[in-house]
Parts: sequence; structure tokens; C-alpha cells
Amino acid sequence: MEMLVVTVGVGLMAVSVVGVFLNMSRVNRKVQRMQEVESTASWILRSMEQVIQSAREIENADTVCFGERRANLTVVGRDGGVTNYSCSNGQIASGSAALNNINRVSLTSCNFVSCEGGSGAQATVVTLNFELVAGDASSPRIEDQARKSFYQRIVLRGY
Repeated sequence: MEMLVVTVGVGLMAVSVVGVFLNMSRVNRKVQRMQEVESTASWILRSMEQVIQSAREIENADTVCFGERRANLTVVGRDGGVTNYSCSNGQIASGSAALNNINRVSLTSCNFVSCEGGSGAQATVVTLNFELVAGDASSPRIEDQARKSFYQRIVLRGY
């Protein structure tokens, strides 16, 4: 009888240790995927912010800040150079260069809203709104994917 109690006790401890190990593994996978999403979003936002802040104008900017949400944004630089941003096929692209690696982190939704400041102290504002996902979006297990939405308002500098 004593042997049975010891065997059951050791078995329960072994099952508990395996359970803790599996949970730590799942948490680690989720954290890694979330770090991929955050890192990619940071890169996208920094890249776009630099170009937009130093721009001369945003083409087709609405006159109201509750304007049309678009999948494309055309930025005209101070030197007259044009940068086109677009949201399609799971990525945000600047011209033909993707700002996210679609094999690691993909875009699930994206839009741009731009509005002119008009006369006075108002400045032109661009609003970026997108959602990124890393991992297997079709998996029912929460640790297999990380998903997060990002929202950023960028004001053109008035030189």
C-alpha cells in the first residue's frame, strides 16, 4: 500500500512538472510572436513618420479630418519626390518595397486618413490605422498567433 501511495505521488508530481513546462513553452511562443508584431509595427511607424513629417504635402488630402479612409497615401517631399504607400496583399508597401515581411508578420487591416489644415495654425494630419498578425491566424490556439492594432497621428511640420 505504501508503495502505491508513493508511486501515485511521484506520478502526480511528474504530471504537474510536465504541465508547467508545456505552459511555459506556450507563453514563450506567444511572447515571441508579440515581439515580432511590436518590432514590425515600430519599424513601419518610424519609417512612415520620417517621410510624412518632412513632406511638403499629402496629395488628395481631405478638407475635414473625418474624411475617407483610403488604402493608398501619396506623400510629396520637400524636394518634389513622391512616395506612395499602399495597403494590399497582407503588407504595407512604399512603392514596390514592403515595410513588413509577409512571411513573418502580415497585415489584416489598414487605412490612411489625411486632412488639410487650411489657413491659420492648422497643420495637415495623417492618421495611420492598421492591424498586424504574426503566426498562424487560422489556429484556434491562442499561443499560435499574436494580433495587435496600431493607430498613429502624424502632423506635417511647417517649415
